[in-house]
Amino acid sequence: MAVDVHDSNIKEEDGTLRMYWIDACEIRGVVYLFGKVLQKSTNTYVSCCVAVHNMERNLFVLPRPHRVDSEGKETNVEVEMADVYTEFDSIRQAHKITSWLSKPVERKYAFELPGIPSTAEYMKVVYKYSLPSLPTDLKGETFSHVFGANTSALEHFIIKRNLMGPCWLEISRTRTNNTKVTAIVSWCKAEFIVDNEKDIKPMNESSDLPPPPLVVMSLSMRTVINPKDKTNEIVSVSTSVYHEVRLDDPVESNRKNVSKQTYIRPLTTSPFPVGFDRVVENSKVKILKQPSERTLLNLLLANIFRTDPDVIVGHNFVGFDLDVLLHRMKHTKADHWSRVGRLRRTVWPKLQTGAGGMGDTTAQEKNIVSGRLMCDTYLGAKEHVRAKSYSLTNLVAMQLGVNREDVEYERVPQYFNSADDLERMLRHSDFDTYLCAELMFNLQLLPLSRQLTTLSGNLWSMTLTAGRSVRNEYLLLHEFHRNKYICPDKSFYKDKEMPIINIDADDADEAAAPKKGSKRKPQYSGGLVLEPKKGFYDQYVLLLDFNSLYPSIIQEYNICFTTVKHDREKVTTITRSFKFDDDTLPEYPEEGLPQGILPRLLANLVDRRREVKKLMKSASGAKYEEYDIRQKGLKLTANSMYGCLGAAYSRFYAKQLAMLITSRGREILQNTVDLATESGLDVIYGDTDSIMINTNTTKIEEVKPVAENLKKIVNARYKLLEIEMDGMYQRMLLLKKKKYAALMVVEKNGKYETVVETKGLDMVRRDWCGLSQDVSNYVLTQILSSDNQDREHVVENIHNYLRTVGEETRKGLIPMDKFVVNKGLTKAPEDYADAKSQPHVQVALRQKRKGISIRAGDTVPYVICVHDDAPVSKGGYADRAYHPDEVMAPGSGLTIDYEYYLNQQVHPPLDRLCGPIEGTDASRLADCLGLDTSKFRSVVRSDTQDQEMQTLGSQLSDAERYKDAESLELCCRACRSTFTCSSLMMEKDGANYFGLECPSCKAIAQPASASIQLTNAIRKYIRTYYQGWVVCDDQGCRNRTRMISVVGRRCLVEGCRGSMHREYSDGSLYTQLSFFSHIFDINKTLEKVDFERNGALRVQIEQNRELVRVLKVTADKYIDKNARRYVDLSRLFSFVKIAA
Repeated sequence: MAVDVHDSNIKEEDGTLRMYWIDACEIRGVVYLFGKVLQKSTNTYVSCCVAVHNMERNLFVLPRPHRVDSEGKETNVEVEMADVYTEFDSIRQAHKITSWLSKPVERKYAFELPGIPSTAEYMKVVYKYSLPSLPTDLKGETFSHVFGANTSALEHFIIKRNLMGPCWLEISRTRTNNTKVTAIVSWCKAEFIVDNEKDIKPMNESSDLPPPPLVVMSLSMRTVINPKDKTNEIVSVSTSVYHEVRLDDPVESNRKNVSKQTYIRPLTTSPFPVGFDRVVENSKVKILKQPSERTLLNLLLANIFRTDPDVIVGHNFVGFDLDVLLHRMKHTKADHWSRVGRLRRTVWPKLQTGAGGMGDTTAQEKNIVSGRLMCDTYLGAKEHVRAKSYSLTNLVAMQLGVNREDVEYERVPQYFNSADDLERMLRHSDFDTYLCAELMFNLQLLPLSRQLTTLSGNLWSMTLTAGRSVRNEYLLLHEFHRNKYICPDKSFYKDKEMPIINIDADDADEAAAPKKGSKRKPQYSGGLVLEPKKGFYDQYVLLLDFNSLYPSIIQEYNICFTTVKHDREKVTTITRSFKFDDDTLPEYPEEGLPQGILPRLLANLVDRRREVKKLMKSASGAKYEEYDIRQKGLKLTANSMYGCLGAAYSRFYAKQLAMLITSRGREILQNTVDLATESGLDVIYGDTDSIMINTNTTKIEEVKPVAENLKKIVNARYKLLEIEMDGMYQRMLLLKKKKYAALMVVEKNGKYETVVETKGLDMVRRDWCGLSQDVSNYVLTQILSSDNQDREHVVENIHNYLRTVGEETRKGLIPMDKFVVNKGLTKAPEDYADAKSQPHVQVALRQKRKGISIRAGDTVPYVICVHDDAPVSKGGYADRAYHPDEVMAPGSGLTIDYEYYLNQQVHPPLDRLCGPIEGTDASRLADCLGLDTSKFRSVVRSDTQDQEMQTLGSQLSDAERYKDAESLELCCRACRSTFTCSSLMMEKDGANYFGLECPSCKAIAQPASASIQLTNAIRKYIRTYYQGWVVCDDQGCRNRTRMISVVGRRCLVEGCRGSMHREYSDGSLYTQLSFFSHIFDINKTLEKVDFERNGALRVQIEQNRELVRVLKVTADKYIDKNARRYVDLSRLFSFVKIAA
């Protein structure tokens, strides 16, 4: 009980209480702080709860300049503060607010609500949270706005008391909670009451008190599905309690004091298996048998109360375990169910409907655990680790190098058939508690989240479960409150009302960016992405990158709410109903203005990180790890600040500031490209904050001087913005925007090493199977191979390898896990309109019907199969998608559809990788894999549209411009043989000859005959163009048709998300016609002919000038009819009127 701990053992000599607070919650206007206090008699830390009573709201009422009448029309009567007081007094009486205080105060406002002055006198109103709240849109005849009406007591307390995350508090005038006066409200070992929030103050950092050790409980459950009501029931729970986890100490010391327990109960339909007692006695796991689910849960709750953990860690604990626990505790009427948290409760909050664990855990459910932190390794890994799958099995393999056996949860009842099998399942559950704890230690989730919380000043529990947006919001709330600004009120809205914002900056909050396939478009332009000069580069490519571009722009140009001018009387873009209609770019702040709050805040974070990195140079061991966590927290906080401005759900959303920042970012990148070009450098790509330069050298010692020279030129233009060399690439395969692979050169211990770096390629995406990724990795390694083997040898290696892959795949020599595709759910499976065409959605729906928890954000694995009873592939791919466990189940009758994988998973990414490589094409790759080559006849042509978006035609050489054009084929009238003409100066066996001369009989083509053949060739290409064949750009579809979709270029094949492009485009036709004209340009040809070496050829061309002229006229006649040749400027600028 709370009264077992005496004041003398806890309080200081002066009567103050020192508590390290870790969590807080609010119930009906009372704030409850939870933390640890030192029990002096035993020199141990125990849990403590401090209830803060008499919390008071702070409202700020803005007087109108003139009174308005009952119809809302402004009068000439000026408003005095006494008028505001009188009107507010009548309003508060109507709302049954019995007592209140007020006084005039001056406050500033810098946000974008209309009609609010930058500085004004407000009437500050104070009354208790126990009294009714006022409407957020309250207005009167004498006042226009009321701020702070919906501010929660907890937020108010954290901001007013300046609580910057978990820290030591010094609390005066506390009184012990005595059961004779007030009921005990918590399960903590000590409990106190404070009647005035001002009696709580954070201790100075100079006090140098280390954080107390935390008690961490790692928890793992096993559940079964009740076949009657389709609910999850708990059959076993394993716990590992780490009694002393010191966040600043090495991980090894935290593993020493650990206690483990595993609880098991029999199935409802059958007892424990025979011999289970003997197996339990000999097991290495401490197993406690329980007769029922209720007694099992009671024992778990008793263990939680006894060990009193500060942190509960589990994998998907927030998303599944917690919801199942609460539902089962409520169903079984478990004793003292609220012990799962630290606040005593007797009334159950509203739980989500349906079976436990089948939906997202609600806020009410999370609040039950208040006082204990929930460290979910699933959520933590998703924020800090990039992985194909966030399953526990995959994460421990990646992070810990441990191979974990997967337990099929629908087969849990089968483990009860054998004592040995049941004990093996319990050992697996116990091992999972160890793995979850090790993941937590390895990812540094507790120290890193604490560091992020102390920087932002929010709740530690929010950092662990709510993401970065809440952190940014609290950081700005603290900063603006310190500077006496009125902050925007929190708004609540439905998802449909939320606008979509385009965020391109690195480390920006991804939640604000539109999802792929969303019909809602970005509200403003993001970063500049240059059109890449696609191809394979075998000379050094240089990558230069601006350090933290958007945070640097904010500091460089002093961009802030407080410095950017905007006429709030005209601003209608930001009402709290989120309706936007103003895309006007505001002016940049004037030079000489005081530094804004945002730039000052970012500068402080950057300076602190710089100091910490200096300390890291001389630190080692645990101190180095501590500094590293600190600098990571500072970096993450600074880089995510821009995301707060561009996130529509944030109360600090500022579309115009975000527009200003991205606009300047685009301008800076373009200026950098221009500077590089003026310096004679070849810029091949640029993306938001970086550019790539082809150095045209194979000598590494010549690369760094190029970077240093450009760096000096660019950095000289700015005060804070800095561009740095971010990498050197020995070879690069540049495919398209945000998609490339390269061989990066890194320096280690004075020696250069090469590392393959990929971005945006199929092989790094989880929706491509392991076989596809393995094949792509091999091909990419060959393409980027560092030895000096020629390209022909590389292509031959690739072809041979693909033949082997095709043979081994069809023989079943590839393990099944290489065929598993992982795809994430962007929403609940039931919400997909096209669920029937989505394989992963079909698998997810089938899993949910089995009672397995699947929700938005989860990754679903599946395998495409054919059934033994119907070996021919019928139906869509979604109908043949199965979970790997279903495929492996005995008697499933399912066989992997190898042809699907070779066609749809292996070939498409290969074709994209090998596109720029000469010597192979889609058809040849398909042939090596044993596929039908006729399906790939149009793939090469489909890339023409992308090529048209490359370098301007005027900047291309003739060889590059006409590389895909076909030569003119002529038939000799003398010997009836055919020959090709691609130039007036042809070459054969090292000798040059006239292009219109038959190589067989040496006869010269006749003008009439050659002209007719040229006309027929041109008409053939024109006819091909007007046939209108279109092909799908999705290599997994390759649909070829003459049908045109009524919804733009969308592919008509069900389930395909590709776009249709002309098989033979107007650009291809124009290039072909231009090539024919180019062939017969006699003057250009003669310029290239060396008279001394090819004098006879020059004379022969001159003698046949009339023949060449006739063919030139024939080709030009068709070109002149092509609209691509000319741009009619008079039509383009017809809207321009020139004044007389």
